[in-house]
Amino acid sequence: MMQKDTDRPKVLILTLNSSYPLTHGGAIGQYYVIDGLKDRVDFVYCTIVRTKKALEDLRLFQRAQPTVRIYYDTAWERSGLRRIKSMVKFCYRSVKLLLLRLLRGEIFKKHDREYHLKDDFLNEGINSINTPIDAQYIQLIDRVIKDENIKQVQMDFFETMCVVFMLPPDIKKIFMCHELRYERLQMGFADSLLPAPYKNLLIERMRFYEEALIRKMDCVITLNEDETQKLEKINNNVRHINNAIPDELIYKKEASKTFTRLVFVAGEDHMPNAHGLQWFLDAVYVPNWKEIPFSLNIIGKWSKQFRKKYAKYKQIVFCGFVDSLEPYYENAILISPILIGAGIRMKILHAMANKIPVFTTRFGATGCYTEKENAHLAFFDSPEEFVRGINAVDNAFLENLALAGNAYYNTAFNKEILLQKRMEVYLAPL
Repeated sequence: MMQKDTDRPKVLILTLNSSYPLTHGGAIGQYYVIDGLKDRVDFVYCTIVRTKKALEDLRLFQRAQPTVRIYYDTAWERSGLRRIKSMVKFCYRSVKLLLLRLLRGEIFKKHDREYHLKDDFLNEGINSINTPIDAQYIQLIDRVIKDENIKQVQMDFFETMCVVFMLPPDIKKIFMCHELRYERLQMGFADSLLPAPYKNLLIERMRFYEEALIRKMDCVITLNEDETQKLEKINNNVRHINNAIPDELIYKKEASKTFTRLVFVAGEDHMPNAHGLQWFLDAVYVPNWKEIPFSLNIIGKWSKQFRKKYAKYKQIVFCGFVDSLEPYYENAILISPILIGAGIRMKILHAMANKIPVFTTRFGATGCYTEKENAHLAFFDSPEEFVRGINAVDNAFLENLALAGNAYYNTAFNKEILLQKRMEVYLAPL
């Protein structure tokens, strides 16, 4: 039932990540809340648009959610110098990595010339406390707060949390924590070629920064219990509230009766995805392909260098970016071989919501099961465990696994319960 206008909270959402189209977990989570609460909350949305493509996506979002009032700063109009600086930094990082590999003698190894995982310690978008937020965006936020009479601001993702420093004391400050950056760096420690003391410096600098800002928030929303427990030590109002799948992404009404392929859904740009898929291909699938009775479809954007590494394996098919997963989900088993990362695995929730059976590492299913309730997923943490598990199932087992996952999703991620928890945050007094 729609609330009276006088009862409706108004929330300003700050994000630098596109909420539409629904092509990545962050967008799905943001859109789920906005779409689910559009009749109960007045959402105001403020972002930075860096490219014309991003502006097109923002207009698609406005058409999908016409009640949301959108404000944006067109950063690309003044970004010529920034692009030059970014190119210089990229060249500097590439040369630095090349020299490190040369000094270690690794540049001459044949396997080393094929493909390298991206190093988060060399990525200033991950290792640095600097963000794209500038004076123009802060001025825009200040104007929106005054013009819209904003009383609560939700900062989504790491990049916007620094805005807490400019918000007046009488505004409720909510942080939507999708991941802790210092933990992500910790997980990538062993894969980086940089010296250990320097990596420790970056990790501790990031930890200090994140914890300092989280202490200033009036409420922190997390997506898994582990992060909740960590953050409760530094903020006394931490709420574990999951996101779920928007209705428009639930299109499979019946579980398949037969299964012919494995499906991996993610792009290379997010390092945990590349790390997990490379491990699965190199340690699990390729060495054991004769024992695995399913082809593998990889959906998402992957570099030519990565694809070339597996070009000779005809059963491995790179499908690229697709507009909809619906045709690929038919007769499919989702795999989630993720070993590092944070938050909750939206790809698993999406599969369960669409009655797709899931094979996953235990870490890769963080937030999607409990110690007592885990029979709706098939787990593997080693090549042997995967090969043994995939050969022990038949069509009937996989269909039942899909139905069990769907039942768990409908209970643990009940739409009305999750949205009501979010409403409690928005309705709570400062």
